[in-house]
Amino acid sequence: QKLTAVQDNLYLLKDGEVEIYSGGKTIETLVPGGFFGTELILLEASQLLEARATKTSEIYLIQGEFLKDIPIVRWKLLATYEKRMRAALTTF
Repeated sequence: QKLTAVQDNLYLLKDGEVEIYSGGKTIETLVPGGFFGTELILLEASQLLEARATKTSEIYLIQGEFLKDIPIVRWKLLATYEKRMRAALTTF
């Protein structure tokens, strides 16, 4: 099931499995503890990567306004975003 992320929110996978994909190709499979929506918080842009639940999943929504001003969180979001974008670019 395709998941639609809303701008300025981060999504944290509590249970299940979610694939992050770009151009129809899977670039990462998230397990519990994984998250998506990083570009929505960092860039305040539309969703660049897509997500789909591959198993029944429970997902927490965390409002980005609570995360933006925490340096270590922003660093982790940026590192994850860069890793995924590199993976997306190498799948083409």
